[in-house]
Amino acid sequence: MARFDRSIAEALHTYASEAPGLTDLFRVVSILGSLEVLAFVGVLVTVLLVVQRNWLTLAAWLVAVLGGEVLNLVLKNVFVRPRPSFEHPLAVETSYSFPSG
Repeated sequence: MARFDRSIAEALHTYASEAPGLTDLFRVVSILGSLEVLAFVGVLVTVLLVVQRNWLTLAAWLVAVLGGEVLNLVLKNVFVRPRPSFEHPLAVETSYSFPSG
């Protein structure tokens, strides 16, 4: 798996150096998937469902969001797959790499 990670990283690095906008695109995608944005959307949907008194959908929403997070954490500790290292990383993450969440 480490060889696969390295080959993908090298291909992305080569492509990104030829298309500098690609790095910006990846940064935007990363922001959209950040804990802060996901928490904001989660709270916003929760509030909307409470205001609408849509209790069944709220329960399903909470089970899906919280259950997904628990499943992600459990699977990270099952697979224990380290993140690939880079000479000049754009971001530093301390958790395991798989699943990505």
